[in-house]
Amino acid sequence: MPKDEGSSNAAKELVRLHREWTLEIARQLDLTPTQIARQAGLAPTTLSRLVADPDHQHALSSTTIDKIVRKFGVSPPISPDYKAFREAVEQTVAALHRRSALQLASPSDVARAVVELADWLSKAGNGKAEQFEGVVSFEVERLKTKRST
Repeated sequence: MPKDEGSSNAAKELVRLHREWTLEIARQLDLTPTQIARQAGLAPTTLSRLVADPDHQHALSSTTIDKIVRKFGVSPPISPDYKAFREAVEQTVAALHRRSALQLASPSDVARAVVELADWLSKAGNGKAEQFEGVVSFEVERLKTKRST
């Protein structure tokens, strides 16, 4: 059975993301990956192999990431999909603000609208700009209506 190229590419992308994350932490802290691993209570090779071997096939485990995050107070790595999702939520809230919908609604209505938009964005994926604008327009009107009642 042929290997699923989509999942293979996703795994490679995750390893690349973890390598970049590790190197960025090393740069920020002025430590080597080996020093980071030791201080976080990991085997020294856990990070050194990841950064030294461009063909390394294993992403970091959630336990490894958690140990590094807790020890150094850094943010965990963000997958490209999650980063795109966060940017979409940010753009949505900014669009609501520009159209004065946030200023007109109660805090609970704004919070509910943002959560509903985030739900829509997580399901829609890479929706078209017209679709995005339609959803924002709908939420603007809904928030304005709630404020006037």
